[in-house]
Amino acid sequence: MGTKRVKLLNLPPEIPDEAVHFVFSNSSEIKEIQEERWSRAYRYSVANGIRIVVISLTKHIPSHVTVAGNSII
Repeated sequence: MGTKRVKLLNLPPEIPDEAVHFVFSNSSEIKEIQEERWSRAYRYSVANGIRIVVISLTKHIPSHVTVAGNSII
């Protein structure tokens, strides 16, 4: 199915990347997890709450997933 970049919205910053890895481990191979940040035009680089997961899919993933009790898109 190929390698895809998936954006995870509404995931609190205190949720570790390991929890995201656990949720997707049965349907894909995770290559990288990044935090998206606000523009560098601001004084400090601050995470905006979106994580980008680069995964190699082995089967389709659902449109809504629950990670550590939080429903994310």
